[in-house]
Amino acid sequence: FFVLHFIFPFIALCIVFIHIFFLHLQGSSNPLGYDTALKIPFYPSLLCLDVKGFNNVLVIFLAQSLFGILPLAHPDNAIVVDRYV
Repeated sequence: FFVLHFIFPFIALCIVFIHIFFLHLQGSSNPLGYDTALKIPFYPSLLCLDVKGFNNVLVIFLAQSLFGILPLAHPDNAIVVDRYV
């Protein structure tokens, strides 16, 4: 169980790299199998959109894990410390 949770981010990262490598080859945006002369070339703007999407997901994940951790934490960890005891 814990091994699967440890390995999952690496699997997700591999899927992202496979997506960028295979789907963003020159002329690979041809899902219906049209003639090769009709293929739409890959533009760097699409890679920028991928980077923007990755950054958005990263910011949401970091905001939740760094600033919104108490709703996800165990209730015993949210007990306010009494400094005078």
